[in-house]
Amino acid sequence: MKKQLASLCVVWGMVFFAQAKPDSNLNESSVADTPNPFLSAKQQAVAKHPLWLKLLYYKGDAQEGDAESFVDDDRFFFAANGKFDPKAEFIATLSAFKNSPETQCSFPARKKWLATQLPEFIASLPKADCAEYDLWRKDLNTESVILVYASSQLNSPSSMYGHTFIRFDPFNVEKHSTYLSHAINFGANIPPDVNSIAYTIKGLGGGYPGNFAANPYFEKIKEYNRAENRDLWEYKLNLTAQEIDLMLAHVWELRGINFDYYFFDENCAYRLLELIDIARPSSKLTDEFPGVVIPIDTVRVVRDKGMVDDVHYRPSHRTHLDNQLNHLPKENRKLAVELSEDIQVRDSKEFKALNIEQQQKIVHASYRLIRYLTNKEERSPEVSKRSFQLLKMIRKHASILPPEPEQPYRPDLGHETTMMSVQVGESNDELFSDFTYRASYHDLLDNIDGYDNGMSLNMAKITLRVVDDSVQLQQAELLDITSLSPRKDYFSPWSWQANIGIERHWLEQNEDLAVQANGGGGVSWELFEQDRLYFMATGRLEYNEGLDNNWSVAPGVEAGYMLTSVLGKSLLKVSQYVFIDGITRKTYQFEHSIALGQDFALRLHAKRNNNDDVDYDEFGLSMRAYF
Repeated sequence: MKKQLASLCVVWGMVFFAQAKPDSNLNESSVADTPNPFLSAKQQAVAKHPLWLKLLYYKGDAQEGDAESFVDDDRFFFAANGKFDPKAEFIATLSAFKNSPETQCSFPARKKWLATQLPEFIASLPKADCAEYDLWRKDLNTESVILVYASSQLNSPSSMYGHTFIRFDPFNVEKHSTYLSHAINFGANIPPDVNSIAYTIKGLGGGYPGNFAANPYFEKIKEYNRAENRDLWEYKLNLTAQEIDLMLAHVWELRGINFDYYFFDENCAYRLLELIDIARPSSKLTDEFPGVVIPIDTVRVVRDKGMVDDVHYRPSHRTHLDNQLNHLPKENRKLAVELSEDIQVRDSKEFKALNIEQQQKIVHASYRLIRYLTNKEERSPEVSKRSFQLLKMIRKHASILPPEPEQPYRPDLGHETTMMSVQVGESNDELFSDFTYRASYHDLLDNIDGYDNGMSLNMAKITLRVVDDSVQLQQAELLDITSLSPRKDYFSPWSWQANIGIERHWLEQNEDLAVQANGGGGVSWELFEQDRLYFMATGRLEYNEGLDNNWSVAPGVEAGYMLTSVLGKSLLKVSQYVFIDGITRKTYQFEHSIALGQDFALRLHAKRNNNDDVDYDEFGLSMRAYF
């Protein structure tokens, strides 16, 4: 089995990463030597056909001569102006296939589709020996296609919204055993020494090339399930054999080809939708995303188009660990942690007093804890020995298995990611109405189903306030992130938050807009199921014309408690900032949200503001809709 996997990895890697190269011997004269310089009406129609445009990734209005391909790589085109001219690329492709038969092997999807449109011309072409492509297809032996969603991870900027990729399953794959499967993924080509801030800024502006990368699926499991501790959701698509054939032929054409990568639209999720659209043009998946593309939204669109036959949940290493430890009584959980640190605990009175089943559950949890804690580092001889001894204990009673995690609420069934709300209330003895739009994604009080509790990720949020028949900008947030990862006996993560935006504040009897950036770090705990108690040290940089020097910084503190119950979700928090020019700003805030179905919610808001010269209260009730 290992030899078979190794040989498949080598073949896959060598073949896929070989770059597609149009024939270097094709000069301008040979490109101009078309089978029919004056295209027939049929050929004219084929050159403008929607699927031809999809195969070449054209955007814009090709009918009006305003087309441009998303592909940013000359190797993908035969015509010198092929990036901007679908007709010229069509003519050049026909010429290349006729005059240099080996080019047929580099672009099998083009040839395959042209055979359905111009069968007589394709039948007249010289035969090409495409041994490399044929070997690749034979090794893949694909029967089914799976769209995989890796859950979001706030601590990684490239993974904050989750990630999607495609898996190809062979005919002989066993149920839930996918070691012979392969995966294709689209992502930014990032240098290894780039930090998170630089990545985010350049990713927003298309500063990185993006391309498709291929790996055996077990490597993706190691990357996401084990190294990054992200759950995987696998959605089996109901593509026909013919559709899969065209998709794979096109995947071959994309070997080593560069696209521009943009964090919000031309990203991993969008590129994969294009692949599915090429396989099944009637789906028109990309038409659903004229702007921002969020990975989980693409899964929803594929599901809503009726393209999902089955869903399989693959819990991460961390999910398994949490599940095993949470099933242990507190005393046994303590023994599991101690046993992972000292094998002699197995000889203790406390351990020996337990029955075999209880002991084995402790051993399973200890073994998984060691593997989790040493996942990203080389194990010392002592740790390796301890791990092996625990494994021997597991094998001694192999019939006693640890509990499996229950499948959580599916992420594609959670609330939609765009939100609009209308709020009415009173602030500083004045009635107001607020109208809010949020481009994405989820905040601490939104419906938790399908999302991680204790995480908040919001981008492009704007609030307009109507007071006394006048409209003013009340708030505009570029970014708002909160991560409340609870500390446990065996895991001590930091909680943190960050916010960048514009908001109104009272200062010297005036309410002015202030540009600000704030953040903080601290700790949080889960006292009861699905709650959070947290404390953070914070800091704030603010530009406010009411301040003595306009710019000021302020250290601060924040504490809060979030509760999830049958009555909804509640958040109580207290914060204070002390600016270096002496101004103190305190806020006491309570919010309660009641879900009305999956995509609607009612939210109560109450806030007390204590500033040096102005104290005021604010109350509001809002209706929120997600779409």
